[in-house]
Amino acid sequence: MNRILHLVCLRAPWPDDTGGARDMFDRLKMLHQNGIRIHLHYFTAKDTPTTLEVLSPYCVSIHSYPKKLTWGKLLNGLPYILACRTSTALRNWLSADSHPILFDGIHTTESLSALAKPGRKMVVRMHNNEVFYYRELARTKKNLWKRIYFLWESIQLHRWIKKLPAGLSLGCIQEHEKNRLQTLYPNLSTFLLPPVIPQSVFSQVGSGGYCLYHGDLSVATNERSAIWLLKRVFAKLKLPLVIAGKSPSPKLEKLVHFYQHACLVANPSRRELIDLIGKAQINVLPASTRSGIKLKIFDALQYGRHCVINQEMRASAPWTDSCVVVSNDEEMVEQLRKLYVTPFTKEQFEARRTRLLFWGEQLNPLTELLKRLW
Repeated sequence: MNRILHLVCLRAPWPDDTGGARDMFDRLKMLHQNGIRIHLHYFTAKDTPTTLEVLSPYCVSIHSYPKKLTWGKLLNGLPYILACRTSTALRNWLSADSHPILFDGIHTTESLSALAKPGRKMVVRMHNNEVFYYRELARTKKNLWKRIYFLWESIQLHRWIKKLPAGLSLGCIQEHEKNRLQTLYPNLSTFLLPPVIPQSVFSQVGSGGYCLYHGDLSVATNERSAIWLLKRVFAKLKLPLVIAGKSPSPKLEKLVHFYQHACLVANPSRRELIDLIGKAQINVLPASTRSGIKLKIFDALQYGRHCVINQEMRASAPWTDSCVVVSNDEEMVEQLRKLYVTPFTKEQFEARRTRLLFWGEQLNPLTELLKRLW
């Protein structure tokens, strides 16, 4: 069967320098490997020759659209994350045929209702329960205007999702988000669409030289997790800590410098990050919210030794069953102190590889998706 798909991404799937981009790029590759011919569409502030070079082998065609705020749409009640991703050209492309459409991110659905025709198959991949995510951001912000903005965005997103066509399929990243969205929007059809689980492990046995926290530090929830580690865990635990990630704020830089046993690696390349993960004794990855999936956990499981997470990171992600899970800062201090002097063994390596292979087979992300698109 000659299957053709329009894939609309909230940003370019490459470079895969964030968890969301990696998630989209892995899905693009898997669709291609399963014989799907893909017309890729994405929003971007700037294209690069490398982006097109990397994506071209997986796509029949590639179309990029400028990411810019459309004030009229915003003033008419469109959520901000949609109002900066509108395009007449995109709508024209999607209207020109009847191929199925996968909207990768609720951010990309501005034209969805206009494209809803009898027999047209469309699926929205939810990167988060965005309504809950923005409400949580509002709750944690001290700045009044930021709190108002995030709360308003949460309200507008809720209104937007309620207006989506009845029966539309929402592919959810975690089981608990699937259940919550089905309860909130009973006119829509939710199903589990997890990320692509890696099937190989490259962890080194033996011991490393430091603890590592990594993530996109420009994301408020990641910065909050890094600050929590410094103030609540490593203030009590004088083990070396490396914090690595994209675009750290001056606030975080100043705080890290206050702790003599901590250092900050800003904007590491992918190769540098993997090297940091592989040389660490412990990847310590707390999360401050349960929404979405933090795909940095896969890097830690593939390339790292011991991995310590909290309940929020564990959430509904069963593939974290080879991690040490803690419930509070006291437990984290205790586990880090213990694991720092415990070598990572060949038996632990094999157990982790076995579990990832198992979950990769159990949670094939394409099984249900292909049923809903064709």
